[in-house]
Amino acid sequence: MPYFWSDQYNDSFEYLGHIKNWNRSEIEGNIENGTFSITYYDQLDKPQAVFFTNGYKNKKEVQDYLIKNKA
Repeated sequence: MPYFWSDQYNDSFEYLGHIKNWNRSEIEGNIENGTFSITYYDQLDKPQAVFFTNGYKNKKEVQDYLIKNKA
């Protein structure tokens, strides 16, 4: 499963999965304080990728979630 991460000053960014064109996205957490996630869903409403910041989500849990819910 594709995975990208980057640490920028005091912030950490992680992206797990891959999606080129998504049907919808769902934001959890608090964008204002920098702890949030964005889940991207395909046309079948299956999660294909998750972007998360500053430890808001656990990488292993995100990976398991994507594997379990893939079409």
